[in-house]
Formats: sequence, structure tokens, C-alpha cells
Amino acid sequence: MYKKDSKRRSCVPTLVSAGFIALDVVLDQHVPGIQRVYAGGTCGNVTTILSHFGWRTLPIGRLDRDAAGERVVRDMKKWDVDTKYLSLYPRAATPVVIENLRYRKSGDSYHRFAWTCPSCGVWLPSYRPVTNKSVLELKETLPKADVFFFDRVSRSSIELAKYYRKRGAWIVFEPSGTGSQRLFREALLYCHVLKYSNERMSELSGLSGTNRPLIQVETLGSEGLRYRLQNEGRRGTGWNRLRSILKEQPVDAVGAGDWCTAGFLEQLLKGVPTPDSHIEAGLVGHALEHGQALSAWSCQFVGARGGMYESSDQEIESLGCDTAYECEPSQVRPVGRRRRGTALHCLSAACNG
Repeated sequence: MYKKDSKRRSCVPTLVSAGFIALDVVLDQHVPGIQRVYAGGTCGNVTTILSHFGWRTLPIGRLDRDAAGERVVRDMKKWDVDTKYLSLYPRAATPVVIENLRYRKSGDSYHRFAWTCPSCGVWLPSYRPVTNKSVLELKETLPKADVFFFDRVSRSSIELAKYYRKRGAWIVFEPSGTGSQRLFREALLYCHVLKYSNERMSELSGLSGTNRPLIQVETLGSEGLRYRLQNEGRRGTGWNRLRSILKEQPVDAVGAGDWCTAGFLEQLLKGVPTPDSHIEAGLVGHALEHGQALSAWSCQFVGARGGMYESSDQEIESLGCDTAYECEPSQVRPVGRRRRGTALHCLSAACNG
């Protein structure tokens, strides 16, 4: 982890991000009412986790100052995220995601996402990208970044990727779907790191030649992940496999991939500060194993970032050391007592006024 103090400011990596930032609402079958409400979404989670690791992080969004948006901003600020670019005009209703945590007869947990209010059934706000006009107006004030992360394809996110790639930053793309095929293909041209789920986007494993990024990571669910390199001007490597290190039945696997991404980036930049540096498969594998350790640890808590609220800084930092990927099952924190939920109110803006 990095310490955020003025004397070491130049040593702290900077992340600029754009994409899916939402209010996560967790409903647990065993606990009446709402158990967790916090900032979420892939982009939101990766940004907030890296901020907790000591990075300077600046998400770009168009969240309205509605009740959900205020909760997102307040939660991110708690973890020292710089939110000055989070509510660009024109603003849009803050996305809300419902995670329903359920249990089988065996006691094993599973989750389902819902996009409607559990009280009234009205559709909840969905993601809307920042407009390209807003990004073009913002460029002169954007800070220098070591990493630009995005998880949704839009004209504005591609413009940001182009902008930061020209300035030597790592461009990290973690899509959950292709969206516009034309924009998606363009996004692939600018990213250095492409990370995706085999369950959702298995067709990307067939990328070849100039379409392949420097680092390609394909997650395989309970089977772990695989990765390969494509150094510019050199022949790419074949797939390297890393098996899952999850030793216990997860309490909640939501957000595990976000922890893997954050842990991977934390370690990658320690060994390869810029995408122009020499990249070795062993170093990439080490960084991914570190991400896997954080991912396995996060599964022992309810909610995508539940461990950040239930663990000490020292405990999380112990997972951030260079040997974190060697942790034994005994080092994984067992789930603590379940908290009582708060009353379930209508989450629909239509019902709130």
C-alpha cells in the first residue's frame, strides 16, 4: 500500500476511471431489510479499492445529486476518492443495483441481481455514460495519470483512453459486454490490458495479431484464470493458467473480480510502471496471483467491498504484501456476525418524489 502524504505525493500512482458507478443495495435472505448500501459497480469498486490502497483516484461520471448519488459520493469520500469529476453535466439519475443474497438447502450462498425496486417494482435508473462534449471540455483540467480504467464502451470513454494513451498511461479495459460493435473494436485498439469473463465474452479468447492488447486476462470462474502477453514488435506468448486459490465456500462472490483487478494493478505498476517498460510473463503472473489472493479474501464478506468495512487496515494491508498470493486457508478471515438490516424503503425516484 501507499501512504498519502504530501512528502511522497510524487510516488503515489494516479488512477483516472470512467464507467459503471452505482449505488449497491444488498438484501440478505437471512436478515430482514437492507443490510448494505454503498458505492459499487465495477468502475466504482476498482476505483475505491485502489484509493484504499493509497492511490490517488479520480472517477469521471455524471451522477445526479439525488439521494442515491449523495450516498455514492459520501461513501467514496470516506475512502479518500477524489469525486470532483463525478457529477459532470448533463447529470443523470444515479444507477441503483439490487443484490439479492440467497441460500440453498445445503447452506451455500448464491446471488441474483435485480434492476427494479423491491418495494414498488418500478425500474431503477441504469447507467448513462458521460457525454463526449463534457470530456472534450474537461481535457485541459485532467490530471496526469498512471492508469486509465474503463468498463463500458462509449465515445467519451474511448476519447479518454486515446488521451491518456498518448500521455504514457496504462489503459485498462474490463468490459462486461460488447455494446456497440464498432466502438468496442475501437476500444480494443487503445487498451494495454484487457480483462473479461469467459462466461460472458468467451469470443475474445480468439483475438489475434494487432487486435490483441499487451496483456489479456480471461477469468474462468471457479477454475481460476488464464493470461497471455503480446509485446509490441515481438511474438506473443501462449496462454498461462492460474488455478483458483479459493479454499472455502464463499459467503458472497460479488465483487471478487474487482478485487482481483485492483490487486493486479497495484502489483503490476510496482514492476512495470509504464506500458513501454519490458514486461515478463512471470511478473504478470505474480501480479495476478496477488489479485487472486485479494479476490479469495473478499469472498468471505457480504457485499462487493464488505471486507473494507469489517476488517482493520492492517488485515487488508497484510494481503497487500509481495507474498500475499501464498496465503494459507487459515489466513482467510472467517465471516463475522451478521448485522441487522435497516428498514426496506422504496428505492425508486418515482416513488420518492
